[in-house]
Amino acid sequence: MSENWQQLLDTWTQNLKDNKLQKIRATTDVFDCFTHCKKLKYITSQLWESLSKQKPYNKSLIQSEKFREKGNTFYKEKKFDKAIEYYTESIHYAPTLDNSGHLPRGYGNRSAALYHLKIYTKCLDDIELALSSGYPSETAYRLLQRRGQCLYNLNNMQHAEDAFRLALKRTKISRDLDIEKARNVIQCWIEKIDKTKQIVCGAIDNANGTGEDSTGSIDNANATGEDSTGSIDNANATGEDSTGSIDNANATGEDSTGSSIDHNAGSESDVSISLSTSSLESDPEISYGPNKLICHASEAVQMLYDEHQGRFLTAARDIEMGDTLIAERPFASVLLPKSYKTHCHHCHTPLDLVTVPCQECIDVRYCSKTCQVISWRRYHHIECPYLNILHSVGVAHLSLRIVLVAGLKNLLDFKKDVTEAPCPDNLSVHSYGSGYSEVFHLVTHFEDMDVTDIFQYAMTANLLLWILEEAEFFGLDPSPDDKDLIGGLLLRHTMQLVCNGYAITEVQSCNVYDIVMNEDQVRVATAIYPTVSLCNHSCDPNIISSFRNNVLVVKAEKNLKKGTEIYNCYGPHHKKNDKT
Repeated sequence: MSENWQQLLDTWTQNLKDNKLQKIRATTDVFDCFTHCKKLKYITSQLWESLSKQKPYNKSLIQSEKFREKGNTFYKEKKFDKAIEYYTESIHYAPTLDNSGHLPRGYGNRSAALYHLKIYTKCLDDIELALSSGYPSETAYRLLQRRGQCLYNLNNMQHAEDAFRLALKRTKISRDLDIEKARNVIQCWIEKIDKTKQIVCGAIDNANGTGEDSTGSIDNANATGEDSTGSIDNANATGEDSTGSIDNANATGEDSTGSSIDHNAGSESDVSISLSTSSLESDPEISYGPNKLICHASEAVQMLYDEHQGRFLTAARDIEMGDTLIAERPFASVLLPKSYKTHCHHCHTPLDLVTVPCQECIDVRYCSKTCQVISWRRYHHIECPYLNILHSVGVAHLSLRIVLVAGLKNLLDFKKDVTEAPCPDNLSVHSYGSGYSEVFHLVTHFEDMDVTDIFQYAMTANLLLWILEEAEFFGLDPSPDDKDLIGGLLLRHTMQLVCNGYAITEVQSCNVYDIVMNEDQVRVATAIYPTVSLCNHSCDPNIISSFRNNVLVVKAEKNLKKGTEIYNCYGPHHKKNDKT
C-alpha cells in the first residue's frame, strides 16, 4: 500500500477541525464515541480496497518443489539438518487444498531426515501429517515401516508391531518393482519384535535376583536409530528396502491422489500416534497454594477495592522474597511480525527446524499441529488474509484478537454487561476469573485521554470492524446494533491495552566462541493478563516478572509484610533512571 495506516491517521488528525474534536470529547462513553466517529466516514470503500489489495505471500507449487529438491540434495550428502531446513520451507510453500502431493511429500521427506538424526517423536509427527495430508496409498507402506522403526527405538513394541503389520498389509497395493524385498524386510522386523517379547517375558519368568538384564542377547543392530534402508534414491536394484528413500517425484511424475491411511479400520485404530503438543506445558507452581477467589494468583494475595484506586492487590500474609505470587496465561496475545519465523504463532514457544505451516499463508509458523488447529479455529481464519493491514495498526491488533478469542456469540450474550458500572466493593463473595468479563472491566482511562488519541483509536476500531465484516464474522445478515457493539468493544480494548498491555519478552544472548558477551530482554509478543493487571503502578515495584513462553510469572522482589500493596512497574523503573 502507498502509505501505512498510521500515516493516514496522522494526516486525518492534522486536518481535523476543532469543532469535530470537541464533539468527540463530548461523547459520553466509549461506545458513544465509536458510533460518533464512525459517522465521520473517513473509511470508504475506495480506501478499503486500497488498503486490502496487498495480500500475504501465497503458497507456491514452484517454490515448494525448488525447496524440496534442494533438501533432497542435502539429504543425499547426509547433511540432514540442512535437508530439514529446506524440507520445512517446502512444506510452508506447499498448497494445502490441492492434489499436487507437495505437502505430504514434504512431510514424508522431512520424516526421513529426522529419523537419521534419531529425533523419533518429531519423525512420528511428520509421518502422521504426511499420511493425513494425502500421501499416496501405494507407497504409504514406507512411512508405516518408518513409523514402526521409530516406535521400536522408543521401546514401544506393541505399537511398533501394529505399524509393521499395517505396513505389510499396505504393500499389497504397492506398484514398486521390488515390493517382495520390502515385504521380507518388514516381516523381519515383526519377527525381531516377537523375539524381543519372548526374551523380555523369559527375563521376567526367570528372574534370578542377580540384577542382570537378559534382554541384551537380542540383535539390537537396528535399535541404534539407523534406518534399515538408508537409500534416498529408490535404489531397488541394490536389495535395500525402499522405506529409507525420500520422494523425488515432481508435481507431475507421480499420482499422489491416493487415499490417506485409515487408522480407524478395525484393529488398525491403535496404530495412530498422537502429535506432539509442546505448547501444553504445566504452569509454574504458585507459593502457598492457589487462591480460591483470584484465578492464577497465590493464596498469599488478596484483592481490595476503593473508589480512589479501584481494584488492587495486597499481601494477605507475610511474603518472602522469591515467592511466586501469580502464574498466568494470557487471555489473548499477538506475536510480533519480526518473531514470525522464530516463535510459534499461537503459544510463542521458540521454534526449532521442525515447524507446521498455516494452511493458507506462508507468513506464520507453529510448533505443533495442535497450535495450528487452535489458532485457525479461534482467530487466524479471520486474520490470515489481512495480516499486512494488521501489521500497521500496532497494539490494536491485540484488540481484534481479544474479540476473536471471546467469540461473537459470547460477546452478544455479554450485551447486558456492557456498561461502565463500577466494580462492587464487597469482594469477599466475588471471584476474579480469567474470562472475558475480567478483560472487559479493566480500566480504559477514556476520560483522561487526549482527544486526538481517542480519534485515532476510534478510526482504527472502524478499520478492524471492516475486516470483521469482510471476513463474514457476523454472518450473512448482521444487525447494525451488533456491529456497533463489536466496534465499541474494539475501541474499548484498544484503550485498555495502552495501559494494560504486556510485552512478552525473552532473554537473548550474544555468544562469541561459546562465551556470553551480553544478554538482552527482547520483546516477542504483546498480551493481556487480567490478573496481573490488577497491580497498580510504582516506579519502585515490589514484584518482578518473567516469562515461560507465554506464561507470565510474578515473584516477590523483596519481603512483604501482611497488608502491603503489591506494585508493578508499567513505565520507567527507578533503578534505570536514578542519576548516578
